[in-house]
Amino acid sequence: MQPQRVRVPKRAVHGVLLLDKPLGLSSNDALQKAKRLYRAEKAGHTGTLDPLATGLLPLCFGAATKFSQASLDADKRYTATLKLGETTTTADGEGEVTQRREVHVTREQIDAACRAHTGVIRQVPPMHSALKHDGKALYEYARAGQEVEREARTVTVHAIEILDWAGDRLVIDVRCTKGTYIRTLAEDDGHEHEEREVRRLLPVDVRVDGRADGGAGAGDARDHREGLREPDQERLRPGQHAVGRRTEPGE
Repeated sequence: MQPQRVRVPKRAVHGVLLLDKPLGLSSNDALQKAKRLYRAEKAGHTGTLDPLATGLLPLCFGAATKFSQASLDADKRYTATLKLGETTTTADGEGEVTQRREVHVTREQIDAACRAHTGVIRQVPPMHSALKHDGKALYEYARAGQEVEREARTVTVHAIEILDWAGDRLVIDVRCTKGTYIRTLAEDDGHEHEEREVRRLLPVDVRVDGRADGGAGAGDARDHREGLREPDQERLRPGQHAVGRRTEPGE
């Protein structure tokens, strides 16, 4: 006879956890793990991050879920590493490479491309995203080899700053409104950029580790990150691909 499982009682927890989401976890996975750790009755996250993306994922508990919409509607900031000269089926490092070309580009051309995609722009959501069509996520159609028509959406890219450029590797800092797809931005920028690494940052001068002004409570993000990782899950190195449900920063 199997021993009866002991049900852990839940409790009322109220507040916001600024989580530094590790690589390889979906936003919902991170939420459920944190919810179990705190034994919280009610919790929700405030914006989907791709499993390949790391960084800020605010988790609201209890009464804090009532104002989570404010975070969902807020502007976002990301750093992204792009691979020039490659196109993939998913516009990121998980997909199969469909095209390779030699990279012959100048800094002036890169600057011009960034300026062209700054301001109010129109984006067609990628097929590999969690947006719904007739009740199904777009990534489900994509995995079945189907493509559905998507309506372009208006977003605003406030600024694109080049942080580093070496050969076919370009690192950018993007400040944008909600709903902006970083990999679509990269793909539209000449159809030769591929998103490799994305990290969401605080949209103000506060670091996730809590070392900057105004970061009260932000240190919790790193303190609790280790508890969210499965014991047998290695931290992926740059260039490795995580396997998980397709979601996208900005949704």
